[in-house]
Amino acid sequence: MSRIAPLASLSLSLLATACLTSDGAPGNEGKVRFSQVLRYQATDGFDAPIVRGSTLMLALQATKGWLDIIDQETLADHELSVEGDSSAVLPLGFAQYALQFKEEGSYTLNANYDGKVVDWLRVQVEDAASMEVHPTAQLATRFRDGGRECFSSEEVKLSEVTLHQNQELTIYLVPKTESGRSMIGLLNLDVNTESPVGFDSPLVGQGRSANALRIIPQDTLGATVEVSLSELNYGFDTQLSVKADSEPQRLSCRN
Repeated sequence: MSRIAPLASLSLSLLATACLTSDGAPGNEGKVRFSQVLRYQATDGFDAPIVRGSTLMLALQATKGWLDIIDQETLADHELSVEGDSSAVLPLGFAQYALQFKEEGSYTLNANYDGKVVDWLRVQVEDAASMEVHPTAQLATRFRDGGRECFSSEEVKLSEVTLHQNQELTIYLVPKTESGRSMIGLLNLDVNTESPVGFDSPLVGQGRSANALRIIPQDTLGATVEVSLSELNYGFDTQLSVKADSEPQRLSCRN
């Protein structure tokens, strides 16, 4: 059994120095953008409900030029507060926050400046009922061609993947509501497998993908890699089966 630590427990110091991300939404007054620090594969804003009990990373940013996120200003002189007793707000510095919601319901995120609310955004918190593996994944290949080593990385359809010995596969877990809507929030994952692979959960940082899991061959692969993934807070699980090949995937390392 390979335990993946809750993503929310990882170092948060990376958040202050990484590049900005595009997921999120402007407030109802149009003065502040409530930006999600992490990128969720199946959603891009706050229309998606938040998983109750999960952690959500959020940054307060200027709305001007919000389509060009790299140039977007983080509002370090603003503060975030949440209307609702069943919530917790952890300031991370530089107008960035970790949020947790303990109960289902509707909450209001307030952006405050000089002690006054200048913008707000309504969000919905619900229980997660299940999780799925996103149909797209990231496949990385390392290959030595003669005396030269080369590397490639591409987005692929998970259903079409054959994992070779010299490759790493990154998958993304998507929490779902009872009705099947995709949700946002960091999951608390546990992984089991009898296949000869290891696992890595990438560090939290702005612009990185949430609920990502990297599958890394450790020994000679068989015909398939079988993985069982569990969410520890809710107790549901999902299964993953990927075709595999013990031969390396060849690349041309010549220009």
